[in-house]
Amino acid sequence: MSRTFDLLKWTLALGSGDQNFLGAKWVPGFLGRLKGDSQKKWALRLLSMSPHYFIDGTSSKLGDETTDEFLNRVFDVIAGTRDEIYEKALSPYLGENDIVIDYGCGPGFVAAAVSPYVKRIFALDISDGALACGKILNGRENVGFVNAREATDVIPAGGIDAIYSYAVVQHMTDEVFREMLDNCRTFLVEGGKLILHVQLPDEVWKTESEWRSDATAKGKLKFKYGLHCFGRTAETFQEMLSEKGFDIIEIKEMESLFGRSDKELSSQRLIAATKR
Repeated sequence: MSRTFDLLKWTLALGSGDQNFLGAKWVPGFLGRLKGDSQKKWALRLLSMSPHYFIDGTSSKLGDETTDEFLNRVFDVIAGTRDEIYEKALSPYLGENDIVIDYGCGPGFVAAAVSPYVKRIFALDISDGALACGKILNGRENVGFVNAREATDVIPAGGIDAIYSYAVVQHMTDEVFREMLDNCRTFLVEGGKLILHVQLPDEVWKTESEWRSDATAKGKLKFKYGLHCFGRTAETFQEMLSEKGFDIIEIKEMESLFGRSDKELSSQRLIAATKR
């Protein structure tokens, strides 16, 4: 029953298109009608409805915590981990005068962490609900939240120094990832940097073809409504980036960057590339 209820919640909040969690039109409309502290409270509650935004409103609560107290505590924890992501993974590639894109920003935790160290950030996502939550929870003076489908109307071609994408590519189909690379090439200056956090295949992270091979009703529902979790080999990334006009500078192991042995990090990599 719990999984059925989760699926119902996710479906009600889905927008049009692939993996558009919290993209339903009612989500930003609802948040826009709220005032003061109610905006943050409901932004966190809405994020906890999605399988994609790292907040689970039903588990790990302390014995005497309310759901809202728990969500606020988790918000603080997530903000701290995103500070670590900037410091240990992204900081070598970003400069104080850079205009950058956070591609697939979700509710903007990484953009908020990066914002003090760059000139300006365009935070892109396909979900209007996630963007609305981001403005409430992680709004910063130099961060502009933009729907990715409208990005070419807002961001000048060849005007971006660096683009980073963290915990996003592994949730894209090959088709969508290639579209992303085309967009990145359009936005970046010559020699501009592309920094991608990626997932290699392992026992949990299967390839897209393995996902698609599950022809059962459950498998089809999972592919349509669930969070995609695709692994790709380093060789596949090399081929796809090269095909789209990028040269890989380096591939770093996430365990090494974070200085700890971690089962989740062990098959993750950070790819840094430049526009050819």
